Amino acid sequence: MPEFQLINEKRFPLKIKDMSDNVDMLDYYRWEHRVTVAWQMRRFMVFLDNLKQSVYIEEITDGNVLQLNDDSLWESIFKWVTEKGYLSVIPPLPKPPGYNKSKIQVVGEKIRV
Repeated sequence: MPEFQLINEKRFPLKIKDMSDNVDMLDYYRWEHRVTVAWQMRRFMVFLDNLKQSVYIEEITDGNVLQLNDDSLWESIFKWVTEKGYLSVIPPLPKPPGYNKSKIQVVGEKIRV
């Protein structure tokens, strides 16, 4: 298994810029950063989808975040972060107290706050 270096283990939500994208109407943040790791000269971010309990591993290249398509490397990163406990099951990050989904109205295909 490759030797990975821990860059960032801070857990933080990926906030939605536009409420119209918040179609799931959850009381917690759906997407969450779990860890960023480096290998050789490359950096990878590991995200968790709290709704589906799915893991996504993306590569940071030239300021862009792109899907990692190398299955072998994906599996190695997944195994490493799992063994280190970064993907342990913990409650998702709640949305702030001021968030009130009852004020959101769905009008046609658009959502208004």
